[in-house]
Order: sequence, then C-alpha cells, then structure tokens
Amino acid sequence: EEDRYSGERLAVNPASPNVVYFGSRENGLWVSQDHAQSWSQVMSFPVTGPVFNSEGLSDGVIFVKFGPPLGSSKAPTLYAGVSAHTNNLFFSTDNGASWQAVPGAPTGVAPTNAALSSDGNLYLTYSDIPGPNSVGSGLGAVYKYNTLTGTWTNVTPPGPYQFAGPFWYGFANVVVDRQHPQTVMLTTMDA
Repeated sequence: EEDRYSGERLAVNPASPNVVYFGSRENGLWVSQDHAQSWSQVMSFPVTGPVFNSEGLSDGVIFVKFGPPLGSSKAPTLYAGVSAHTNNLFFSTDNGASWQAVPGAPTGVAPTNAALSSDGNLYLTYSDIPGPNSVGSGLGAVYKYNTLTGTWTNVTPPGPYQFAGPFWYGFANVVVDRQHPQTVMLTTMDA
C-alpha cells in the first residue's frame, strides 16, 4: 500500500489508556473514549476531510503522538501531523478540545513520521509525498523541534544519497533511544 512508510496513525493516551486517537486518510482525526469500542471524529481538529498530495491521493493525518504536558496543563500534549506542505503539524494541551498549528513548522515538504525523545525533542521526517513508490520531485528533510523552547533545527544528515530512476528521495521512519535521547535513527526512502 502507498504511504506504508508513514505513521504511526494510532496512539493511546498514556495517562488514560481508554482514550485512543486515530489519524485517517480521508476523514481527519478520530477518537475513542472506550478502548476503541466506538469512535467519533474530532471536529475541533483543523483537518476534517481529505488532504490530497501531488499524485491526487489523500494521505490525511499521517501520525499522532503523545508528549509531556506543556506549561500549566496537566493533560499530555497531543501532536498530529498532516501530510501537507503547509499547516502540517498541530498540537493540543487540553485533551483534543482545541488545536493550534505549531509555529515555524517547515513548509514545502510533508511530514512522514515523528518520534518524541525523553528530553523534549520531537524529531520529524519529511518528504514530498509519503512514498514509498516515487516520493516526487522534492528532497527529504529531518527536523528537530524542541517542545519546551519552540525552536526548530534542521538535522538532515548530509548526502549524497544514491537513488534509482528519475526520482528524488525522502525520509521515512525515525526512532529515538529511550535511554539515550540524543541517539536518533532514521531511514531514507527511495534512496
């Protein structure tokens, strides 16, 4: 299936395991309050319908992540990435009742995956489209977003990257070592 290198679209609230969020391709963000027995669309989320990429396919809400509370909030911070070249990363500090765009998020590329480190950094991989077959004509990127300071840093590994055919490359999966939060691994896509 296309977009299989992207995700994770499903996330369980670590503070309330009965609450599960799901990012859909066509219909925005969904939530279950009863261990996935029933679902409802999160109408407060800014994206409630399809998000089409340059190939005419809808990729929608590509990942959902829970992070530590921010500021005076006691609720975990919820991050959701949308496969779009602008307005592609949102957060909520009130259990999904309201959402805000993360200021300064990269534009011109779409997020494909994210990993949150124990030191408060959110690592995001980007591509033109989520692949894995032909990531389009754009180049991939990797960014680190410090959730505590709001600072974005481009941490894309230096190339060159080998690729076959007329296509460029992107980045797909990213993981962070829980015991060593500065240790990050990621994969290229179409490279």
